[in-house]
Amino acid sequence: MGAQEPCGRISPQDLGIWSDAHIETLAKTVELIYNFGAVAGIQLAHRPKS
Repeated sequence: MGAQEPCGRISPQDLGIWSDAHIETLAKTVELIYNFGAVAGIQLAHRPKS
């Protein structure tokens, strides 16, 4: 799962995509995926407000 903001994560292991600080690492991950001939994708999720 990918969360658009820190408070939207369903679990602590959810991928963060809310900050430009995430770009470099995610770009490296996508490049690795492409190098294996696959396509990167993401499932967006947001937990309901409590």
